[in-house]
Amino acid sequence: MAARVGDWDVRIVRKESGHENDQQTAAWKASLFVFVGQGFENMAFLGISLTLYQYLVSIMHFSLPASANGVTNFIGAAFILALLGGYISDTWLNRFWTIVLSEIIEFVGYILILLSAAVSTLQPPPCSTSSSSCKEANASQKAVLFLGLYLIALGAGGVKSNLPTLGAEQFDKHERAGELAVSRYFNWYMFSISVGAFIAVTLVMYVTDNVSQKWGYSIVVAAMFLSAVFISSGFGLYRKQKHTASPLIQMGQVLVVAFRNRKLDLDLSENFYDVQSKDSEGKPYQIHRSEQFRCLDNAARLASGSSEAVAGERPSPWRICTVTQVEEVKVFIRLLPIFASTIIMNCAVAQMQTFFIAQGSTMDREVGAHFEIPAGSISFFPLLVQIVSLPLYDRFFVPLARRFTANPHGITHLQRSGVGLVFSTLSMMIAALVELKRIAVARDNSLLDNPSARIPIKIYWLIPQYLIFGLADTFTLVGLMEFFYSESPQIMRSMSTSLIYVSLALGNFLSSVLVSVINKTTRRGANHTGWLPDNINRSKLSNFYWLIAAINFLNFLCYLYWACWYKYSVEESQPISDQIEEAYNEEQDLTVRLQNRS
Repeated sequence: MAARVGDWDVRIVRKESGHENDQQTAAWKASLFVFVGQGFENMAFLGISLTLYQYLVSIMHFSLPASANGVTNFIGAAFILALLGGYISDTWLNRFWTIVLSEIIEFVGYILILLSAAVSTLQPPPCSTSSSSCKEANASQKAVLFLGLYLIALGAGGVKSNLPTLGAEQFDKHERAGELAVSRYFNWYMFSISVGAFIAVTLVMYVTDNVSQKWGYSIVVAAMFLSAVFISSGFGLYRKQKHTASPLIQMGQVLVVAFRNRKLDLDLSENFYDVQSKDSEGKPYQIHRSEQFRCLDNAARLASGSSEAVAGERPSPWRICTVTQVEEVKVFIRLLPIFASTIIMNCAVAQMQTFFIAQGSTMDREVGAHFEIPAGSISFFPLLVQIVSLPLYDRFFVPLARRFTANPHGITHLQRSGVGLVFSTLSMMIAALVELKRIAVARDNSLLDNPSARIPIKIYWLIPQYLIFGLADTFTLVGLMEFFYSESPQIMRSMSTSLIYVSLALGNFLSSVLVSVINKTTRRGANHTGWLPDNINRSKLSNFYWLIAAINFLNFLCYLYWACWYKYSVEESQPISDQIEEAYNEEQDLTVRLQNRS
């Protein structure tokens, strides 16, 4: 049963409509394999990421700045390689086989890290108790370590760029219920990421700190194996993606043809080469011309008397492009300012894997008489926030907000991401204040020159900055993931979705650059120690946090400009009716029935 509401064709999913129910049931079943596989993969990835800093410092004997940069460079490489994974999927392999190949590569990397932790000859000798100096790992020991790390980065890039898209494509966006299900899918996808991360910061961190690195990394290897098993097990249920032409080549064709025709008068001819093509599912696919970036329209402009388009055959795309091709390039260009506006936030997120942990390692972490919280495990608080807030957001906030905003998603993707940027700035401000408190306690107890001593201040002081970061991720990452997926051209959906991870990568790289530049600049003073010396108790870490907070605020202002400038491919603010509400509720009921059956 279909109803016309405004400009929307709404398909009402009723219990008696067997076809739509069967389709939605199959989509959620396939998604369950994606959720579980992603949970295990993220458990493995974070199991390494969150313990790497302490491993580099205490086992491999790297300096404090070198260890921090080693972590951020590793995470940055994993995320920026997501762009390569997306390109391979969109161009050569389909998403499933790209994920399988990537997981094999990632698994080999974890094996090498396990060997580095388990084999004594792959580590430098322990620090001598009679000397304050420690011998850093030699070249061959570093080679095994970094080979393992960057194999993990290569494999993780392919998984992270394609797995969310593989799950989202199980739902038919041509149906209204399928479009609403995609929005819910990304919330639950982020939920699975958070559950995997929660296990990493509790179980893996505890075993690593209290048993050994070897057993902690053994759990990581097992988690990666289970991830590959679950994702491969869903092979028979996944909707298959058909190959398309290379998205980069298509973009190049538009740019080349537009440049070649740059001297055409924009107002002389409104005759465009506009034909209907088919998407990866074989359904009609066409984008109508927009007014933005009109200089690119020349790529599809037919000059007077042109013989390029001959009936019954397609002209060379290096001579004339379709309007749809041109609009796909325009859409991708419109995404770039939004993408760039999220890099600074991810620079702040990088501090959770480095300096936040360094702070926690100096604080009182005892709980009761026999238990001590691992410094890295304090990051379970933002994950707890996400695990609790994501279902609440999906089940309560969205239906409530929709009644006021008339938007099927509650608020727009860009509004959701903007809220996360505000939380990110607030978290860095709180982190700076907590660091001032920690230094004051260390000074009062004469511990400034004893960085290995425990400062009598509870690690609980770090909880607020972690909790607010959890809210920032709940809003920003999920909002951006759905935004890039729903707005990106079909020919480059994996590449566009991977922009989230590229932003995370550049944020980590930027953090490394800031650390190096600030250390070099601030060491020019009288004491030559700088803001970030090896002795964290003598650092000016609060100044570093204030600087990142200020940059985040300025970035938020830039984001507001670009968010207002952006024009959605499908307008999100159109009226919503009770019939759409009914379709949404029916889809929710279907998901609950599927979960109960599972």
